[in-house]
Amino acid sequence: MYDLYIVLFFFLCYGVWVTSGTAYLPYLGVFFIGMTSTYFVGLKLFSGKKLSPRLKNGIRGVKKLVSPDILLFLSILIPVAHLFYLGYIPTFKAVSLLEGKEVCLVRANISADSGMVFNYLSSFTIHAILPFTLLYLYLTGRKKSLLFVTLVAVFYAFSLMHKSYILTVFLPVLTYAFFAKRYKLLLVYIMVVFGTIVSLTYVANPELNPIHEEEIALKHKEEKVKTSSNSFIRILQGLERRVMIIPGKVVVIWFENIPDKLPYTGVNGYKFVTRFTGKKHVDYGKALYPIVYPEKAQLKGTINAANFMYEYSYFGLKGLLFSGFVLGLILSFVESLFGSDFELKIALNFYSILILSSSSLTTLLFSGGWGLMILLYLVFLKGNTKNILEKQ
Repeated sequence: MYDLYIVLFFFLCYGVWVTSGTAYLPYLGVFFIGMTSTYFVGLKLFSGKKLSPRLKNGIRGVKKLVSPDILLFLSILIPVAHLFYLGYIPTFKAVSLLEGKEVCLVRANISADSGMVFNYLSSFTIHAILPFTLLYLYLTGRKKSLLFVTLVAVFYAFSLMHKSYILTVFLPVLTYAFFAKRYKLLLVYIMVVFGTIVSLTYVANPELNPIHEEEIALKHKEEKVKTSSNSFIRILQGLERRVMIIPGKVVVIWFENIPDKLPYTGVNGYKFVTRFTGKKHVDYGKALYPIVYPEKAQLKGTINAANFMYEYSYFGLKGLLFSGFVLGLILSFVESLFGSDFELKIALNFYSILILSSSSLTTLLFSGGWGLMILLYLVFLKGNTKNILEKQ
């Protein structure tokens, strides 16, 4: 896990350097020192007899009470119930629109129209339940169920209009298929993921979509718009920029505006703390959006940053060091928890490590599904991996 995060951290540093030079690299060094030192201390703390035997066979009591079929049930029920509650398919609603801003509004309204309960259920489903279920069905050889849940997952991720969702859902089974050398399955899922991402890119950018050529031209009273023959290349370039540059650029945005335009919040930056202090919680991801993009303020967007930037916005440099300490401990704990289950460790944690470049650690652990993913592993796979693999 540590090695994976180091690769991610390198990309972040590269994005920061490209965007602002070396101005903020020493800040990142403070976080890195805290994380690395604590990680190696944590490995000694959690290794050997201190942790592994207690969780060697997973959570035994729950295993006896919960059937794996509950995974299949929830993977189907929650997406169907969510879309039924919405009363419309967001992507179908957006595909007829001619302006990118209108499409953004449709996507932004999904959360508001879903309500708090389905927002949480959807997050748990996309980030933990569906990904884990797909991997579990693959490992246990339930091919018909795997195909059906795959179709549900593709439609649900496509309907919610977030390109990252389709990768979130399929990354565990993709990763494990790679390690297991099931290249045909790997290729099929890669094509599904890539096809969905490209399709959603066209939906989000009507000017790239050939079906809107004449309509857009008429609306703007211009000559017929020619769809760029390089639109596919532009999509690839956009994906490259999203991975290599934007996470670092966002880190720079936070550094540039905090504390100059937004002050450090102290412990009140944590939402659960404000429930006791009675103070209003301010989400700096949302607060920064109208400052950085005043022309898009009506969209009420969010500028999500790397995990350590949230503690920075609370406590400054001390927050960077503290964030490093906490992440180092968590990474060493996860490393020890999975033990010799190397393939499962990578498959089930890969996405969460990646998303640390654009999410707070507390959000990722709870509503972001990382904690639930680890819990599902403890209930359904920990201690059973060898028997499951022998049946393949």
